[in-house]
This record gives sequence, C-alpha cells and structure tokens, in this order.
Amino acid sequence: MQRVHKKSRRLILWCISFVLAFVLWLYAAGANEKAVEQSYDLIPITYDSTSIKPYNLVVQSISIDKVNVTIMGSSRDLKNVSVSDISAKVSLSSITKPGEYKLSVMITTPDNTTLTSQTIETVVVKVDSPSEESFPISSDSIELVGWSLDSGCYF
Repeated sequence: MQRVHKKSRRLILWCISFVLAFVLWLYAAGANEKAVEQSYDLIPITYDSTSIKPYNLVVQSISIDKVNVTIMGSSRDLKNVSVSDISAKVSLSSITKPGEYKLSVMITTPDNTTLTSQTIETVVVKVDSPSEESFPISSDSIELVGWSLDSGCYF
C-alpha cells in the first residue's frame, strides 16, 4: 500500500514539475519578443477646418505639411504597419479669429505600438477671413477678337 502511495506522489510531483516547466517556457518565449523601432517618412499632416467655419475663417497656409516618425513595437506588430496606418493631425479648435497660430502636431499610431520620435512637433497655421471683391463689367470693356456681343456671331 505504501508503494502505491509513493508512485502516486511521484506522479503528482512529476505533473506539477511539468506544468511549472511549461509555464516558465511560455514566459521565456514571450520575453524573447524584443521591441524594435521602425521609421516612417512623409506622413501627411491633416487638419479639419469645420471648427473654424462658424467664425468665417479659412486656412491660408500651413508651414509644413509632412512629418517623419519613429514608432516602437514588436517585429510582429510592425510587420504590417504602413504610412497610411499612422496619422498626423493639427487641431484648429482653439482658433476664433484671423492670424498666425503655432499648433502642436498630434501623432496617432496603430495598436500595440508607441511613438518614440517625430521630426516636427509644431506647425504655423495662418488663417484669415475669405475676401470678396466686386468689379463692374460692361460690354464696352470686353474686347474679343472675331466675336460680336451684339449679334452673337463669329466673323
């Protein structure tokens, strides 16, 4: 009877050892997934002008329209990342009147990745009111060669 008890005790210890070894192996295999960095160039900087339309403003210029970034993640996560998966945006929501504004460029990266660097932190955005001018036009001021405004015929 004592012999059977010894065998079952050995079997239980063997099973526990096997489970612990397996868990340790899983941990070590996951820890070998080292983080790597990858650079992506010429990410377009975008903005949404709907927040400035109520103030009758338009964007006249933006100092820089592209940014280069470096992101970090596992090689498996970075394998399928492309430039179109990364976004660079400028918020115009704080603008309420014409002028030049120095605004931050916000970078969004895919899941399981981290932004490590970006070449452009801020851009200068110039906004102004759209201008309209009226010019009087009369048929006397239009001179078209070979065309008569009176007859509508070409001669």
